[in-house]
Amino acid sequence: MTPLGLTLRSRSDVPFDAGAVNTERRLTQSDVVPPGFDIPSRSMKNVVFCHDHPDGEAFDPDPSETAQRSIKLGHAIGNGQFAAVGWRRGGLAAAKLAATMPDRVDRLVLCCVPAPIDHDPDFDPRDIAAKTLLLFGQADPDAPSQHARWWKSHLQNARVEMVPGAGSDIIHALWKRTLSHAAPNSLRT
Repeated sequence: MTPLGLTLRSRSDVPFDAGAVNTERRLTQSDVVPPGFDIPSRSMKNVVFCHDHPDGEAFDPDPSETAQRSIKLGHAIGNGQFAAVGWRRGGLAAAKLAATMPDRVDRLVLCCVPAPIDHDPDFDPRDIAAKTLLLFGQADPDAPSQHARWWKSHLQNARVEMVPGAGSDIIHALWKRTLSHAAPNSLRT
């Protein structure tokens, strides 16, 4: 049976059930769902990951965390809505996806992405409608705090989180945080 994450408890100190003993067991689907009624399984969340890591498409900052959340991490765009995650210079591609496909990109994470401060990007950041999380390391020489402020001021719906004393390697330490924003309903299994 499928565990539902619920626990049934019985306590001996409850007045209306004085004969009960302390017991605890995990509820399953058959405990709460009538026979013949099927609960659909959780579907995979597509996350397009744009980065400049030397491992290329095979790079995943934490494969076990990604797998536990039933997230399909890739570089191809499938059907329907998806999240885009951008890291370092590759993050401009994620931002461009979100700007040019606002009806399909529902979540965006930009991690240590240098802002196009000295040049005009080939997209308008104000076209990004996705709920956006901006993750930056305070000691990142390629994307210092002024870059976080630039992104925040050019996006409609963005939140900045700065990591004191960190550089661009925060993607590893903050991968769980990244995935929880990109796929908020992808609970760990």
